[in-house]
Amino acid sequence: MMRLLTIFSIMLVLAALGAGGYWLVAQKPAPSLAQTYGDWRADCDETTGRCVLTQRIVDKSNNFQLAQLEIEPGVDSDALRVLAPLGTWIDPGVALKSGGDGETLSMSFLKCLPNGCLADGALQPEFRAALTKQPAATMLIADKRRNVIGVPVSTAGLDEGLAAIRAYGSAKDAGPLARLKGAVASIVPSSEKKE
Repeated sequence: MMRLLTIFSIMLVLAALGAGGYWLVAQKPAPSLAQTYGDWRADCDETTGRCVLTQRIVDKSNNFQLAQLEIEPGVDSDALRVLAPLGTWIDPGVALKSGGDGETLSMSFLKCLPNGCLADGALQPEFRAALTKQPAATMLIADKRRNVIGVPVSTAGLDEGLAAIRAYGSAKDAGPLARLKGAVASIVPSSEKKE
């Protein structure tokens, strides 16, 4: 009878968790991240679990945003998104160049939004390593007159920020499983655990 009650209790907890009933299990607050690493800002949204590393490039003379880069960690490569200002000539796309004669990552513009034109690409580990060996990279975009403009991009804090985001993601991913194990352990009597 006790074993049947234990099995029923475990099934009840599992059903409640499957239905979003985390209220049955004592929860620890989800880890959050909103911190600056060099010239990059790491932000994680607790509700979606999405983490990004962002750098806003601003003209300090008039506080105009020239561009924004956003890196979202992935398994094999990281997603790189660039938001260039309106008035950008979109045909050639945008390029990110690591150092003086370094490697270049070219991306096509996908669409233009009210706040700028969006391009994205895959940031492979080899290219990211080349980027971080330099103090700065250069983003190449063309204006509406087809003049290519080099916009400096700082790499200070890039590795540290990506490491922090990956660590946050690992800690958050382990949370629900650890809570489930704790809930089951609190229900199963110690005499039943040994079987």
